[in-house]
Amino acid sequence: MWAEVCENMDRFRDLKEIHANIQLQICATVNVFNIRYIDQLAEWLDRNTDSFEFVYWNVMHDAWYFSIATLPDQAKLALTQHLLTAPIPPRWHGEFARIVDFMNGGASTDGFMLKMKIRDLDQKRNTNFARVCPEMAALIEYE
Repeated sequence: MWAEVCENMDRFRDLKEIHANIQLQICATVNVFNIRYIDQLAEWLDRNTDSFEFVYWNVMHDAWYFSIATLPDQAKLALTQHLLTAPIPPRWHGEFARIVDFMNGGASTDGFMLKMKIRDLDQKRNTNFARVCPEMAALIEYE
């Protein structure tokens, strides 16, 4: 799936070379499905920095059960440690600090609703979150 995203980005970069009116921007919406992996996205963005005129790290608020602000405390603690020590490009340090502040500023839950909603998505999509995102699944104790 990521390979398809990269192929599409290559096509847009090619179009940008031909058409001066095209600008490429990234808006990454941070949520429970990608928070554990945004350091990898930051590294990819840094390798492709010349491709984008603007990058915005958007933090999802609703649906509240998928918001990083409502994660269980133990997940927030582990994610804070991960994000603040990840070897990310310096240009993203401020953004990551802002994301961590947002996460830790929210009212934590026990994760019951989150796991129930993920389980529902797994059934509807015929997927397995624990297989696709094992690190995050472990943090929220999703099996």
